[in-house]
Parts: sequence; structure tokens; C-alpha cells
Amino acid sequence: MYFRASNIMFAPIASNGMDTETALPTYGTAVKIGALNRISDTIDRVEASGYGDNARKVHVDEFRSYGLDVEITHIPRATYAALNGASVDTSSKDITFKDNDQAPYGGLVCVRGGRDDDDKDFYVGVYYPKLKSAMQGKDISTKGENITLVTEKLHFAGLACKNHVWCEESDEFATEAEAVTWCKTKLGVSSD
Repeated sequence: MYFRASNIMFAPIASNGMDTETALPTYGTAVKIGALNRISDTIDRVEASGYGDNARKVHVDEFRSYGLDVEITHIPRATYAALNGASVDTSSKDITFKDNDQAPYGGLVCVRGGRDDDDKDFYVGVYYPKLKSAMQGKDISTKGENITLVTEKLHFAGLACKNHVWCEESDEFATEAEAVTWCKTKLGVSSD
């Protein structure tokens, strides 16, 4: 059963690194987004049926795209701006969001972990090779009788690469460090 999520990183696709029929994208500098609380992916499929002679003759069910809803405990301001294509003022550090901001396509990795039926912990690297951030609204509330902790939310819209890959998962590793290394390798980050 899974009950761990950690080590979320994003790297923009390099200017000469777009995917091809035989290769996944290559990336620029990766950033750790923040402390991962949760990720939910949703697959968008298209489906149609064709009928003839009073019976279904053809059924088509194909992948179209996917979305990731991500919750982070805190996202550094410069990272948040870069993910969403916004600009940061170099002197005041204010972020300016414009209606024509263009979020970059990139790759995203994270680690999910759990415990198997033999009571052994395991960790799996997860890699989404081609997606981009789509800004979400904010929850802003005051403290009253109780304090409500609110995570920062991101939504990523993803596409399958030209070779049809939209997600990869590693084998189960015994340690989180091994899964993190697998994730870093996917984004072209050398291990420390």
C-alpha cells in the first residue's frame, strides 16, 4: 500500500531538447518545487462506438492527455513564478502575473513509497516527461477559533510524447535515495 510522497522536481525542456519519435525530451536546470503533500493524476480519454447490423462493431478508446493536481506545503516564490511563466522583479522580488504568461513545457518527477504485504518498505520513482503548469486559484483565509492549514496547489496539463510515452515508473527500490537517483537521472541531474 502507498502512503508516502516526496521529492518533487521540475525541469523545463531544453531549447534543443524536444521529444522525437524515438527519444524523450531533454531538460534544462531542474528545481525542487517544495515539500510534496500529494499528487493526483487524471487521464483524459476519447471513446466512440460504431454500430451496424443492430450491433456494436467497433469500439475505440484512446488516450488524449492527462492532468496532475499537485499540493505542496510551500513553493519558493521564484520557483512558482518560473513554473507559471511569470516574471520576478530583481530588486523588489515582487511577482507579476500577466494574462499572456507562457508556462514552459517540462518534465516532472517524484517519489511515492509504501509497504508491501511482507511489511517491507519500498519506493518508486514516477516520471512525467511532458507537461506544463496551469495556474490555479488560491485559498486565503484567516485564523479564527481554529487554524486551517492550506497547501499550495498546482495543476499541470500533460501530453504524451511523440513516442507515445506519457508516464514512467521505476521498479520498486528498497531505499528512497535509490528512487531519488532514478528520478534525477530522468531529468538529466547528476547525483550528489
